[in-house]
Amino acid sequence: MGTKIEWTQETINLAVGCTKCSPGCENCYAAKLAATRLQHHPDYKGLAESDYMGSEPIAEGYDWTGEVRMLEYNLEKITKMQKPRMIFLNSMGDLFHESVSIGFLVDVFRTILSAGRLHGHTFQILTKRPDRMAELVPIIMNQICGYEWQMPNYIWLGVTAENQEQADKRIPLLIQTPAAVRFVSVEPMLGGINLTRIQEGKAYLDVLNGRWRRNGKDGGSLIGKLDWVICGGETGQNARPMHPDWVRSLRDQCQDAGVPFFFKSWGEWHEIADDEKENPFSRNTAYLNVDGGCKFSKTLKCLHKIGKKRAGRVLDGHTWDEYPEVGR
Repeated sequence: MGTKIEWTQETINLAVGCTKCSPGCENCYAAKLAATRLQHHPDYKGLAESDYMGSEPIAEGYDWTGEVRMLEYNLEKITKMQKPRMIFLNSMGDLFHESVSIGFLVDVFRTILSAGRLHGHTFQILTKRPDRMAELVPIIMNQICGYEWQMPNYIWLGVTAENQEQADKRIPLLIQTPAAVRFVSVEPMLGGINLTRIQEGKAYLDVLNGRWRRNGKDGGSLIGKLDWVICGGETGQNARPMHPDWVRSLRDQCQDAGVPFFFKSWGEWHEIADDEKENPFSRNTAYLNVDGGCKFSKTLKCLHKIGKKRAGRVLDGHTWDEYPEVGR
């Protein structure tokens, strides 16, 4: 157990394996890990494939095979952890993948409801399939707790949204899902996102302040809003660059609304000082504007691929490690 993920303390994998479903999945770190370092581990063997032969790469790229395995024995790890921890479920798959059975999800929620109540854990569940989460969470909670239930503050539900298109698709479904804490992970950030203008049909949702508008008129309060925003750049050999103004805009939106903002990292790419600049024609240099293209504009940035460690996670002189304040 333990983890290198900056915004949590532990990672426990209950369902491993996946299928790619959006642009953010293109360079999936979990698929790469399953196809390389974990390829002989019994839990991961055969779940992912690569273009590697032996130890030498013959081409780039990793993909899931589509198989998903439910690791029931890892539920016992949760029951044995007594020191209060923040636990991410799960980093090597999607708990709400179509292949994860409802029966297993009932066992998962029964376990975390008990462990959170008894030991003070906080469980963070992140999905790219909010339609299935929105559908199944009420069914699961009804089965476990009866019809008069409330999601406890120690179970946080979130979605990944790498650009505005995915934010528009996924966040409204998250808002509709019963939860005490809702969050979005904008990682890898592949474009600018306006969380105060999420489009749902002909309406626009301000999911930071919990309001909606239609035809320019205030429509009233939403049934929920976002309680936390995580942001980070892409890492790995094929990582795509992230424009600094995308990050600043998201940070400013959160600050204006009083929503906690957590900046995970710049990823592999970042601006560097003039005296550190490398060959501008290097393949490790990218010119990116706020629209994601490379045409000249006032927002054009020269970014260099300098590695995650060197790029760091400082934004405008500050490390943003904000979390929701949640009572127990």
